[in-house]
Amino acid sequence: MIVETVEGPVGYEQWEQLTERFVETFQGFFPQAQESYLVQDKDAEYRWRIITVWRSLQAYDEYRKSSNVAAGVQVFRAIGTDPAYHVSNAVRISRFTDAG
Repeated sequence: MIVETVEGPVGYEQWEQLTERFVETFQGFFPQAQESYLVQDKDAEYRWRIITVWRSLQAYDEYRKSSNVAAGVQVFRAIGTDPAYHVSNAVRISRFTDAG
C-alpha cells in the first residue's frame, strides 16, 4: 500500500476554495486509490494536507503515468500554494473495529 501526502500552508481566506477544489478533484475520480483525506493540522490551522492511500505500488504507478503532476499538488497550486510532496510505503497496517 502506498501513502501519498501533499501539504502546504493555506490562508484562512482560501480554506473554502481548497475544500471545493479537493471535492471537485477527488470525488470518484481515481479508481486506483483506496481513499483520500483533506486534513487540517490541529495545532497549526494554516497547515493542510491531502493524504491519499493507493491500493498498491502498481496502482500508484498506473495513476502517475496518466498525470504529469499529482492531483493533490494541482489542488494546492490552484489556490496559489506550492506544496511539499511525499510518497511512503505502508509497511504494516492495523485496522480497528467498532466494538460498540
